Amino acid sequence: MAEQGQIFSVDFLISVAVIVLALAVIVQALELSNHARQQDFNQRELSETARLASQLLVSNQAWTCELDLGREAMRLDNCLDSGKQINKDGLGLGEEFGCEVRGLGVQGCGQAPNNVLDVVGLKRVVVFGSRMSLEEFRACRQGRECGVTEPKEIEVRVWRK
Repeated sequence: MAEQGQIFSVDFLISVAVIVLALAVIVQALELSNHARQQDFNQRELSETARLASQLLVSNQAWTCELDLGREAMRLDNCLDSGKQINKDGLGLGEEFGCEVRGLGVQGCGQAPNNVLDVVGLKRVVVFGSRMSLEEFRACRQGRECGVTEPKEIEVRVWRK
């Protein structure tokens, strides 16, 4: 006579359930790890973009002050020509980024919307002037009267749209 046995034992069902739960925990941990890694990457990219935008704001030759050295001229970082328009494209920001420059009008930049969570802001100190001679530059360095304004703090804020 043929014996008939159980197809599934209780021990087998419990072990399958434990294996499925263990796999679910491992998959969940991997998903959380990937999400955290992606968030970290996005934050680093945003911080680097804001750093680059703030550096271009104070060093772009399109709007920095010019120091006349006779036959040559050089541009002065952190000195913005008050007669020139600053624009978002010159800050190296593409359409995927929004920007705000507090303390300075920049064409193409506006205020951060209220629903934006990740905004990176960097402060810079600048002066405003225009073309100046070497003598005037030396006077400024020595604290005498010259054609630049008092130092002003501005903040470049960048976010992803």
